[in-house]
Amino acid sequence: MKYSVRYSRAAEEFLEGQSKVVRMRIIDAVENMHGDIKGFGGPFLSTLKLTISGFRILIEHNAYYAAGEKIVYVVIAIKGENYMSPFFQQVYAVVAQIPKGKVMAYGQIAHELGRPRAAREVGWAMKHCPEHLPWQRVVKADGAVTGGQYSDLRRQLLVEEGVTFLDDGRVDMKAHQL
Repeated sequence: MKYSVRYSRAAEEFLEGQSKVVRMRIIDAVENMHGDIKGFGGPFLSTLKLTISGFRILIEHNAYYAAGEKIVYVVIAIKGENYMSPFFQQVYAVVAQIPKGKVMAYGQIAHELGRPRAAREVGWAMKHCPEHLPWQRVVKADGAVTGGQYSDLRRQLLVEEGVTFLDDGRVDMKAHQL
């Protein structure tokens, strides 16, 4: 089966700034993850956590098919003392500007940053969002509240800010989208 590996822009930016040894260790980890799923017949999501040169790295490995070729899309989230992806910094700057009682969608933030196809990367940034930012104000395009185990807390924080919800539990985007 033919396949290719594509890295998110944040992953590429991180890799470009690292030594050859660090780059090779990360690329080897990604290739080893992919080796486990060669021949898998459908969408696949896997994660790997590792520490390399003081960075705690979470690699999301998402494989899917396009035009008969398996595409392996890799997103790398990095936590280190002095490292934050430039794209993550841009996302956080936008999130910091969302006023109380308003919300933005992941794709809306990506579009505002000039990267309309980067909604998934905005999601990764939000997963690692600093606690002092209003993370609860970022929702899906249809107004659905995400956040896994924190979705109830997110909903509660939004209600306290005066955000209203539709009967099906989604944020009323017409009333509250920035």
